[in-house]
Parts: sequence; C-alpha cells; structure tokens
Amino acid sequence: MGVAEAEIDAAVAQIRKLNPNPVASIQEDPPQYIIPDVTIVQKGDRLVCELEDQYLPTVSINNDDYQMYLQASDKETKRYLREKMDEADALISGLSRRKQTMMQLAELVMQRQEAYFNTGERTSLRPFTMKQAAEQLAVHESTISRAAAGKYVQTNYGMVPMRQFFIRAVGKNQTKLSAYQIQDEIKKLINQEDPRRPLSDQIIAGILDQSGITCSRRAVAKYRQLCGIGSTIERRAVARA
Repeated sequence: MGVAEAEIDAAVAQIRKLNPNPVASIQEDPPQYIIPDVTIVQKGDRLVCELEDQYLPTVSINNDDYQMYLQASDKETKRYLREKMDEADALISGLSRRKQTMMQLAELVMQRQEAYFNTGERTSLRPFTMKQAAEQLAVHESTISRAAAGKYVQTNYGMVPMRQFFIRAVGKNQTKLSAYQIQDEIKKLINQEDPRRPLSDQIIAGILDQSGITCSRRAVAKYRQLCGIGSTIERRAVARA
C-alpha cells in the first residue's frame, strides 16, 4: 500500500486513544421508574390501603423437587434435600412475615397520617416516629426501619417515600408539632410582619415559645431558609426596593 510499518503502528496507537462512544458523556441517564409498594387513596368517602405485590415473583417449592425428596432412598441425599426444603420454607415464611409487617405498617401510617391522605398538605403530617410504630406493632424499631427503607406509597397526590410519614416532634413545651408545621407557623408570622420592620429569628423564636412551641433561634433560621425566606436584612431590602 506504500505505507511504512511505523506509520501504520502510529495510526493504530492513535485509534486506540479514541472513545468508541463519543456521545456517552452527553447522554442522559435512562429514567428510573418507581413502582409503589403500597397504595393509600381515597375511594368514595373512605381511605383504602392496598399492598402492591403483583409485581413481585411468587416463591414456592417445586413439586418435582418435593417428590424427589419423598422418593429419595439414600440417607445423605434425603438429608441434603431436607436441608434445602427447610431453607426454602424459611424463605417463604420470611417473605410472608415481611408482607404482613408491611401491610400492618401501611395501615398504621394511614390511620396516624389520615389528615395528609385527605388533603395532600405536608403541614397535615403529625409527629410520628418509627419507635412509636414499633411499639404499636410489637416489633423492634429496626424492623420498622427495614420495612420502610426504599418503599414508596402511591397517594391521590403523587408518590411519596414511606419514610416521609415518620416525623419527630419539635418543641418541648405543651405544644409539639412536626417540622413541616413549624415551618408553616414561621411563614404565617413572616407574612403578617411589617415589611419595614421584619421579625428577627430571635423574635420569632420568642413568639413561638409564647405559643407553647419551644424552637431555638438557630432552628428558626434553618426552617426559614427551608421555606425559601430571606433574612431580616434581605426582607427589609425587598420592602425598600
């Protein structure tokens, strides 16, 4: 071909440096579809809780294997098959218990957070912890944590992670609210303030305390920022603009 071997080697080396998929860096990741584990929706005038397990495979012991166990004459073979049958039974029982726990947990969440399922408002979520759920279902808290991990609930208002329904109470006085409810209280106070003399985080904390809600200045600042509301300086500047 009239091309020196050194030139061919150099061309091969250059080709090896090239990316075989040059558009890979600009390709978007494929969409990740979420399938709900539980559905809690309004049907007529009541809430209905259903376990969405139709997507899960059914696990059972193969009848041929079971017949093989029954007909086995060799003691070692029979012992081995019995061991595997026991493991299969344990797996099936474990899956059944897991399904039962999930259903009980979903029904408990539906009862405790009924206001949310009726309105879709996050401020309707009541303080409710995994420890409380564990006590009511007579299981260990870690069982509740595992049952809720990575699980999603389909509601009339969209898909919601199961863990979102477990919220610690905020406040140590007579009034205990969820973090979402505290944020709502802070937004109400700021919406009612004089724009020329905005309330400081310390003053807001004091007003909440008078209402029986113990919330530190630092916590008020955190919740205010989560609401997308600026500081007193920023709010005063907007009022003057």
